[in-house]
Amino acid sequence: MAGLKPNKARVAAGPLSPQDLAIIAGLPRIAAGAGAAHVEALSTRWRAIGEPFNNPPGRIYADRRGLFEFMQSACAFIRDLGQTTPPRPARLVVFYVDDPSAQALFDAFGYSALFIRLDSKTWHWPKGKPWTSDIRAVRDVLTEAVARTGAEPLKDLRLRLEAAATDEALLLPPRNFEQPDRSDLTARFSDLSRKETLHIEDFADLKTEVFDYDSLPNFFGKVRDISKPFRVDRRDLVFARSLSGQHGFVRLAQMPGTGAATLFREPLESAFRFGTPLLDGFQHDVQWRGKAKLANEPFFDIARGDRIPISGSHANVYASDRVT
Repeated sequence: MAGLKPNKARVAAGPLSPQDLAIIAGLPRIAAGAGAAHVEALSTRWRAIGEPFNNPPGRIYADRRGLFEFMQSACAFIRDLGQTTPPRPARLVVFYVDDPSAQALFDAFGYSALFIRLDSKTWHWPKGKPWTSDIRAVRDVLTEAVARTGAEPLKDLRLRLEAAATDEALLLPPRNFEQPDRSDLTARFSDLSRKETLHIEDFADLKTEVFDYDSLPNFFGKVRDISKPFRVDRRDLVFARSLSGQHGFVRLAQMPGTGAATLFREPLESAFRFGTPLLDGFQHDVQWRGKAKLANEPFFDIARGDRIPISGSHANVYASDRVT
């Protein structure tokens, strides 16, 4: 199969080298470790985790304890490499075997990871043996998948997220931005992520306006910028983003020992968006235009799992939808 060839003269990446993390999900024990080793052999840019999933098709991700331990393993690696410059991981990619039970995997990572579906287009076995049980087929599929992440259009998606334009809709807090039809962005983000069409969505239906001190004095009175374009939701709330004054929460400082796999979702979403690292404290200052202040405006707070009233000049809404 055409694609990347393993780097036989592999040299360990230095502490200042960007390094992407491949999390390989859904492979059985015979292939999980071999798949991770193969990805790391392709390039020194990659570190890989491949924990086995031994449930039968249709229930691959149904083992709650197994999925929790899988998330622990992935997040331990992210935590250990999270305090470096450039950020490591420099990209968070989940290569996964699709399955009717995959919703549990999507719920665990949320909008933090870039999901890449694994499948073999050339595998044929008369007795129904799956490609995931053949190490050679697994290596071919992973080679192709890794090559896709470095080519257009996924390369362009990465650059788009790294640019972090102030009106970039892919970086909006999805549970708090209301679309014209009154729905939030969660279903839309999930659909784009699973269909792997994030790169072609321009969100032209979501309003963008350019603001300055006269139109947004609560914001521009505290920053040095003269004007910036921001997204405006159905309620006419302005989702203003700035690199100034961000004060986010400690991420992945402590990991739960037991519980649901979704416990990792909030810290992961505060650190990554669709595979790309976010700055510490990444947030939107959500406010009314002009001098109007919020007065018990309801916002959904992920930490409480419910809407809370916010009053004042603005609401701090973080990437994970934690609200203060």
